[in-house]
Parts: sequence; C-alpha cells; structure tokens
Amino acid sequence: SFFVLDDEAPTTYSLGAPIIGSYQPSGSGVGPLSVFDGLQLAGTWRVIIGDVALADSGFLDALELRFTYNTPDLIGAE
Repeated sequence: SFFVLDDEAPTTYSLGAPIIGSYQPSGSGVGPLSVFDGLQLAGTWRVIIGDVALADSGFLDALELRFTYNTPDLIGAE
C-alpha cells in the first residue's frame, strides 16, 4: 500500500481511513508542502512518525521520499 502527501490531493487524511492513496498534509502544526518550494534539497531530513492509537501497535515497514519539481518555461527558447 502507499500513502502520499500532496498539496493538490483531493482531501485530507482522516484517522481510521485506509492508509492508501494521496492526501493533503494536515494536523497540528502542519502546513502545505509548498512552504518548501524553492528551497535546496541537500541537507539532513528528519521524518517523525507516531502511532497515536491506544488499542493497537503499528510499525513503519518502509519509507521513500520522492521530490518532484517543475522546470520553468523558457520564454523565447527554441
């Protein structure tokens, strides 16, 4: 299964929903991913994940960070 965070996704994730699909970032202190637009990708990245459900346990089996960007159109380029 996959879980994608995308500013252009149709909806935000709701607790209890299947963990598959694309969702807008949401939660306390979370903003749009576009705040990173224009920043350098090089450096140290930290991902924090928490299982906040009380009645069960969970684990992270794999993690992939995929960065995408748009190349600006060159006006008058041939």
